[in-house]
Amino acid sequence: MADELPMAAPTEEKSRLIGHVEKLIEDRRRAGNSVYYLSTLGQDLAESKSRIESVFNKRILDFVKDEIKCEVVSFGKNNNVYAINLNPGEVARPVKPKPRYKPEFWRAFFSSDDPQETRYISLDTLYFSKNRDEIRGKADRIRSIDPKFFADHGSEDPVADTIDKIERWLGDEGLDQSDLVRKSEESKSRSSLLDEILSRLSYEQKKKVTFSLDVIEALHRH
Repeated sequence: MADELPMAAPTEEKSRLIGHVEKLIEDRRRAGNSVYYLSTLGQDLAESKSRIESVFNKRILDFVKDEIKCEVVSFGKNNNVYAINLNPGEVARPVKPKPRYKPEFWRAFFSSDDPQETRYISLDTLYFSKNRDEIRGKADRIRSIDPKFFADHGSEDPVADTIDKIERWLGDEGLDQSDLVRKSEESKSRSSLLDEILSRLSYEQKKKVTFSLDVIEALHRH
């Protein structure tokens, strides 16, 4: 959540605004990002964005170039998607979109139920359970999921953590993600992952699950 910056003398306020943006950029760099999209920066700044544009009389694009001295690169068909290159001197590349897995498959890794017990999943139905005997189907289409691949709900970014673990699990199992991700048309017609998870949980299951606000926000966007 962006800080609400207090009013100050013009010079002091300019320094404060510059420092605020510099910190956001440095946080992204330390998190291992290679680029920081200006649209994302605008969201992170929230109300401070309009204050910056007012105080400096510049668009955010010109502000980061002139005041922060950042290298700004452009992507997209019309080169109108702008981002800060967080690794000056290196060729900046667009961030690869995170895969959006089918909710049934995602839950097999993201569920917080029985976190220490191995789960079994059918690659055909995507039904999963801690009880192997409950899974129906061909033996070679049933795989086990070790607890080390389960979501870490205490991590800084549980969604990113889970995506990374799923990719490692797929690699260990020699599987391709193509049949396990949503198709683009399917994604457009679906609600958020949070809505889908809630719709599939029983009343008793919902009472056992607790998410922090950052996890809820991430699920709502996924």
